[in-house]
Amino acid sequence: MIAKKRIVLFTGVSTGFGLLGLLLVGTLSWPLVRGVPGILIGIVGATLCAAILKFIFHESPSVTAAGLGAVLASYIALATAEVVPAGSLEWALKGGLFGAAIGVSLAMLLSVLKIFLVGFLQLETAGANVVER
Repeated sequence: MIAKKRIVLFTGVSTGFGLLGLLLVGTLSWPLVRGVPGILIGIVGATLCAAILKFIFHESPSVTAAGLGAVLASYIALATAEVVPAGSLEWALKGGLFGAAIGVSLAMLLSVLKIFLVGFLQLETAGANVVER
């Protein structure tokens, strides 16, 4: 059970680090993160963080869930530039908070669904291997 909680936590952390990478690059140079390149920075950051966590702790966070959460978090963070000055510290704080609130929540929810689905499929295959007497 603890391993499953770590998987969910590591997935959320990976999404957060992907968003953090986007915010750091966007604060330093806004033209680098406008549009699709900004979302790609978030995805790459989340994927790299998930790979590093897997290597260190030997438990696999859901890379797909972290990537999807990073897409949504990055998009929301970039969209807040319509309301606040783009590339500013205010954008990084407000965009980061809005993006993290929704993107990390989505990533953790998807990883929980993945854990239940994998557990269900393992029960199905275990039941198929039982020979009736």
